[in-house]
Amino acid sequence: MANFAKQRWFFCVLGLASTALPARADLLTNWNVVTTGDLYAASDAQGPVRVGGNLYVQNSFEVAAKQGSPTSSNPSLVVGGDVKTKRNNAETVKVLQGDAVIGGTINGASNDKARIVSTRDGGAVKMDSSVSGIGAADAKELQADSLAFHAMEATKQAIYIPTAQVDTAVFTVLSVNADGNAVFNIDDAKLFNDSNIRGFALDLNGFKFGEGQSVVFNVGGSQIDFHSGLNFDGAFRTSVSNIIWNFYDAKQIDLNRNNFAGALLASEAVLTDANVMAGSVFVGSFGTTYGNGMGAEVQAPMYLGYDPSNPPAKIASASTPEPSSLAMAGLAVMAGVATRARRRRAS
Repeated sequence: MANFAKQRWFFCVLGLASTALPARADLLTNWNVVTTGDLYAASDAQGPVRVGGNLYVQNSFEVAAKQGSPTSSNPSLVVGGDVKTKRNNAETVKVLQGDAVIGGTINGASNDKARIVSTRDGGAVKMDSSVSGIGAADAKELQADSLAFHAMEATKQAIYIPTAQVDTAVFTVLSVNADGNAVFNIDDAKLFNDSNIRGFALDLNGFKFGEGQSVVFNVGGSQIDFHSGLNFDGAFRTSVSNIIWNFYDAKQIDLNRNNFAGALLASEAVLTDANVMAGSVFVGSFGTTYGNGMGAEVQAPMYLGYDPSNPPAKIASASTPEPSSLAMAGLAVMAGVATRARRRRAS
């Protein structure tokens, strides 16, 4: 118990287009990567990709190796602007399942004769100028989704953050709202640049989340800088499709070569990264040059959690067994520590 004085525990009880394109209000659950601006790709995406601006490819780029919605009629690659590649080799951009729809040009050509973009499995490359406006429309939808997540009232949860020793920050689910979502509010963006934190773990505490249900992390801060060497463990590895990080104020996110787990929503941010991301990505732009864009693979599974733009008509509550005796025993301790921490801050 003496170690509690060296830690911070927080106990939160805040209350419960064209024919080739899909309909609106489905961006979060139909795409592995969505950028409303440009995408600089130096690696691949396992699911479908939707680019509002230009697609810049350094060497080669594959999409839809593990299509997230194999029965969907959506294309697997949509580019509202131009496709620009450093290489002019055939099949520089490969769509392994489904169609490709390009709103601008492919290395200056208005058709696919150069074969810079190629498809497999019976797909086709389509030049369609009507998709050139998707970036602005998608930005509005993602911004609305981000605001909706941010407006969710935080549910009762426990958050452990080390302060005096290097350790893993642990998020423990203690309750869900009426839609079956667990909501964490994290106001301090410095959490990701805290040298005492070596990684993050998520403990679902017996709760089970199905399609249309999420663990939501609302994170404030306009500049998000990750320090190196962070790991994501626990349910961050096993429940990726039901986790979403909502960086609602972010303008710049630098993952600094860290792996990342869960969907990342930052509707107005420029994301820079050079390591694997497990889950879906929804950002303003992915990189500003080849050197800081999609430097490693964005992997499936895609996000299948709660979608504010297209919520299910009725969601059964997440499976909620009684919290473990260990968790229940710790509640009084956590509440007491949080109270003492508040008193210290007030003094």
